[in-house]
Amino acid sequence: MTFEFLSRVVDELALLLPGARVERVYQSEEGGIYLLLRRERKDHILLLAPNRTMPRMHLVTAKPASKPAPHPFVLFLRSHLTGGRVQSLAQLNQDRVAEVRFAKAGIDYRLVFELIGTSANLILTDASSKILAIYYPSVLSENAARTLMPGRAYVLP
Repeated sequence: MTFEFLSRVVDELALLLPGARVERVYQSEEGGIYLLLRRERKDHILLLAPNRTMPRMHLVTAKPASKPAPHPFVLFLRSHLTGGRVQSLAQLNQDRVAEVRFAKAGIDYRLVFELIGTSANLILTDASSKILAIYYPSVLSENAARTLMPGRAYVLP
């Protein structure tokens, strides 16, 4: 996904989704993560696909069948975001990084989606940018520019 295209998608979602309640979080057989959101008596289904060959983020018209055994990250999102509300959406660092802010029971969460080619990733942080959960954890090595693990501070790419 190019910067310009992501910018247009985020701008459109930023107008449509704030205030929406997270009704359900699930994963499809193909691996995409779906957030079923409800705002003003209308359902919206947001697809977040951290596929490293073709990462994407957009609304879909119909929800696919859910995977019987979802990724642990999806289970974490379910427990922390279901019942929460979308606060805002933004593009970060003038890059292919999107952020969705949520609030649930007085706690703020940030779902950061890095749509950067082969290093695409989804990261859930708290308000202070501490990583709570991550789809593809990575430890510091010669090939990794940064460490992305739960408990560490999130740093933009």
